[in-house]
Amino acid sequence: SGSLLELATMATRAREYGMTASVVSAFGTALEATANLQLAAVVDNLSEGVEICTDLLADTESTPKMTQAPELHVPDNPGVGVTLDDDLF
Repeated sequence: SGSLLELATMATRAREYGMTASVVSAFGTALEATANLQLAAVVDNLSEGVEICTDLLADTESTPKMTQAPELHVPDNPGVGVTLDDDLF
């Protein structure tokens, strides 16, 4: 665990040793899925086992709205790219 920068650094270190990296977002919220999506967008040694689970996206109100789809758009808003609904807090 750690920050996205730490995770990207670990993926870079894995690449230096000829290894791939996996990004897994299992049963997370839109915030977790978006953070992992941002990470997957910058890691160039991804394994084929990348999993961005979208099962709980409907449970989290966010802007832009993430939906289940075979391909996900990487948000380019500030931060990880989503704004959570104020009613969540």
